[in-house]
Amino acid sequence: MESGCVLAVDPGRKKCGLAVVSRDGRILTRRVVLCGEFSEALRDVVDEFHPETILLGSSTGSKAIGAAIRKGVNMEPKLVDEKHTTELAKVRYFQEFPPRGFWKLVPVGLQTPATCYDDFAAVVMAERFLGIGIDCPRIKEGMSG
Repeated sequence: MESGCVLAVDPGRKKCGLAVVSRDGRILTRRVVLCGEFSEALRDVVDEFHPETILLGSSTGSKAIGAAIRKGVNMEPKLVDEKHTTELAKVRYFQEFPPRGFWKLVPVGLQTPATCYDDFAAVVMAERFLGIGIDCPRIKEGMSG
């Protein structure tokens, strides 16, 4: 069990990204699940990590997923803004899985991850909530210099 962790959910029409991030920024788990399998995945993650907060992206699919959270684990999710999470998720994906071979020569902005990266959007939401990561102003300042 991880004390003080945050579960972030990036909802969508067909799939959801889930990520559990500790207060010190460690990614404890991340996964992409089909919306039809969300409730079971949610219970598994909550049973394993006991998050103190559940964050829910406020865009597409948030009403249905929010209802599933309230019903499935009896917690009220905190709605959070998803502004730019997809773009930042792409950056986080390539931090975790750097391009190799010829792809090292192609700017990351022109590349598309080889797999779904909704889980990294959830990571970005958690990091934003915790004030850490690439979306944090002090990190951005360090990247521009």
